[in-house]
Amino acid sequence: NSTFHCRSTRWCVHIKFCVGIFFLYFLKYFSEIVIKDIKLKNSQIVAFGSTRKPNSNVNEDINIKSLLSAETDVVSIFGKSWGFQVTDILKTTLDENLEMIRDTIEYLVEKNKKVIFDAEHFFDGYKENKEYSIMTLKVAKDAGASRLVLCDTNGGTLPNEIFEITSEVVNRFGNIIGIHCH
Repeated sequence: NSTFHCRSTRWCVHIKFCVGIFFLYFLKYFSEIVIKDIKLKNSQIVAFGSTRKPNSNVNEDINIKSLLSAETDVVSIFGKSWGFQVTDILKTTLDENLEMIRDTIEYLVEKNKKVIFDAEHFFDGYKENKEYSIMTLKVAKDAGASRLVLCDTNGGTLPNEIFEITSEVVNRFGNIIGIHCH
């Protein structure tokens, strides 16, 4: 069994801290060396991360700072589009989640970033509460996202459901829609 179990909270915090420091050094190396040396013809390197954390200030969020330090022109942000994920996993309110999406995208756009919004758990959320899932897309678009990506994060949506739901969303938002299936 390759599952790792921490025997003490202190040890787990130390491991998480070390992994975080390694990631920051890797990101610094990647942004300073690799990104500047790669010449792409038909592609772009995109920084990828989540919205700000609940009940926090976007300009103080370490994840957002890391995304900006990557110095990419495009940033892809994932945010929750399923109420269950918002309330039970993030442990925040639906309204706060919408503010997290808005704040993060507006902040990145102010920093001259092109933003792609990955609507995490979109299809599951749409089936449970269509209005809320659509609202996450509207907030992202209004905040300045240039693309809205519908994510089948759990991978359980049937092809005919993906077609029907995506068609409805494209009819509402136009040709800025993409999908991301697992």
